[in-house]
Amino acid sequence: MTSTRPWNWFMTDPNFLGYSTHVWSAAFLTSLGFIFGGIAGAWIALVLMMVFAFVKEFWYDAKHEPNQTLWNNIWDTVFYFGGCVLAMVIVYLHVLL
Repeated sequence: MTSTRPWNWFMTDPNFLGYSTHVWSAAFLTSLGFIFGGIAGAWIALVLMMVFAFVKEFWYDAKHEPNQTLWNNIWDTVFYFGGCVLAMVIVYLHVLL
């Protein structure tokens, strides 16, 4: 049985778009920390990014976005963390290689 969904169905899925935005924005800001402050700057940016993610997801979104559940906030925070991890892997590969 064949699926009637097109191969690029995920590109119009709002959850995919939101999660990928969380990943890439966190990776970008953590990378900027490395560009302007070296390894220490990247670690500081990672900590600041995670503080921002927790405040935004568990305080701002919980109060001001309709239909937000704790599970949605946890997933959003996980994707912010994933972006930070992605940036740190790239930073360390850059430094070591």
